[in-house]
Amino acid sequence: MDVSQWLWISTFCLLMMKSSLTYGERYTRVQGVKYEVPGSWTGDCRNKVSRTALYCATECTCKTNCRSFSYSKTHGQCVFNPWHFVPDSGQGLADSSWSTYDKHSRECDSQPCQNGGTCSDVITGGVTCTCGNGYTGNLCETQPVTNHHCKDLMDHGQTTSGVYTVYPDDVTPVSVYCDQDTGGGGWVVFQRRQDSSQDFDLSLQSYKDGFGDMSAEFWFGLDKMRMFTTRWTHNLRVEMGSSRSNAKSAVYSNFNIDSDYRLNYDTFTGGDAGDCLQYQKGYAFSTPPQDATGMCAPLYYGGWWYPNSCKHCNLNARYGATDGGGIKWQPNEGAFHSHSWTEMKIRPA
Repeated sequence: MDVSQWLWISTFCLLMMKSSLTYGERYTRVQGVKYEVPGSWTGDCRNKVSRTALYCATECTCKTNCRSFSYSKTHGQCVFNPWHFVPDSGQGLADSSWSTYDKHSRECDSQPCQNGGTCSDVITGGVTCTCGNGYTGNLCETQPVTNHHCKDLMDHGQTTSGVYTVYPDDVTPVSVYCDQDTGGGGWVVFQRRQDSSQDFDLSLQSYKDGFGDMSAEFWFGLDKMRMFTTRWTHNLRVEMGSSRSNAKSAVYSNFNIDSDYRLNYDTFTGGDAGDCLQYQKGYAFSTPPQDATGMCAPLYYGGWWYPNSCKHCNLNARYGATDGGGIKWQPNEGAFHSHSWTEMKIRPA
């Protein structure tokens, strides 16, 4: 089949004997095919408009339910169709004496699809809207249920712990590990140590971006933590122990990370692990190359909110070390103990 350039038909239609209206219409011509579908009707153009396709185009243009037509000069006949014709789709009958013209649909011109939906014509008339960004409905009119946080997922019935996608700023998709089991669920886990499979002695940029495997050991990322904690008030829960099953905890209110990645919170609200972050409160996050104090990070390795004293807490330190440079929460086990399992997590207050 030979698909020609589109044909522009401009004609006058007399509607209900009321007035003359000018219709501009665009048609795509496919030579050598006759298209006839259920609901088609014929028109004799033997003595109309010098036996050209113009008569057929005039009739089709003036009929709102005509979406394509086939024309044969040999037979002096038009076939008007209520469906659009799609070239190279197997539609129609090959016949060198016929050509088929498909009307450019105007149904998408009014942009019926809402909220960024993409409009496509349907061969039987009407449109189909392809929705994006979670919108639904025939015209993409239904706003999605936006999950900003693991707490939203919990409230919407996602009660299994694991990796999910949330939209903390309504637009940006962020993968998070949700703890839906601890303390009523709804926690975004931002740190986990469990087996030394992940190196935590990394650059500040790595700590900003995040690293590791969310199903194993990982650090969520300072920039993503800021995205969450600057929008909502969060509680922080810190857990540590020889395993998850025997972990102790410490909970803090109004936890947040500021633009300098300083650790801020209001109060220690309880937990059998004791309060250790009182020594880190207000300090900037640092790693060995950018250590703000000049001595803490090289001693412990890994990034942390190091106070001037270099004591008390560091959950990103050397795994298994028992020389004072290990994973410790000093009120809980003392300076030379190194915890085998830790998690840090946040939830909207």
